[in-house]
Amino acid sequence: MVEPDNETLFEKILINVEFQSSYVGKDKIKTIADYRDYSKTYYGLPVLSVIVIMEGYELSEREYSRVSSDILKPTYIHMEWEEQIERLNNIQGKIINHQDLSDDESLDIVFLPMFAPKNKVKIVTEKIARLFHKDKSLTGILRSDIATALSIMIKKNFGISDKSKELLELMKPEVDNSRLREVVDFEVDYIRRSLEQELSKKEDELSKKNQEIKLLKAKLQENGIK
Repeated sequence: MVEPDNETLFEKILINVEFQSSYVGKDKIKTIADYRDYSKTYYGLPVLSVIVIMEGYELSEREYSRVSSDILKPTYIHMEWEEQIERLNNIQGKIINHQDLSDDESLDIVFLPMFAPKNKVKIVTEKIARLFHKDKSLTGILRSDIATALSIMIKKNFGISDKSKELLELMKPEVDNSRLREVVDFEVDYIRRSLEQELSKKEDELSKKNQEIKLLKAKLQENGIK
């Protein structure tokens, strides 16, 4: 959730970031649209859908529409490994030299662990976490937001491990646990709703099959077949 800064934003918005290792097809973009719609209903806020994509950007679906007045056009973010290294080195240089990070550089702290290739993602995540811990230029809500997002990436990339505990401890003073709890509660509620919808769909299909079976049995009896 992004708070208004009274200069460029005038209301709270939600930014849903989806990480994709390959191209986004029709089924996936529909799922993202469903997630966006549920988020809007759950939080009562506008939602910006962002897709961080490793490969297949050119082949990915650009929009999804149920009706002409409801069109999802996600923002795609794609970054080659060479550019990732360049941005990582830039952040490292600034933090080591005690220079302030720009807004874009601050966002790179979150995005770089998302973009990193599978064989390098742990190295990048740990390096970014340690650099963030050393940085003194980021403060307030932005620092808390970045720490919260980094904590999620640490848990995703390291799971339950000693390294995960070590890195999460670095984030601990900055993380707003109530907001993490809010994210967890939302995800649980969304999964519950999705499962309920799937169950309802299966029940409808089963009901239709049972009705078809009854009709077939009735036809068989009409023709003297038991």
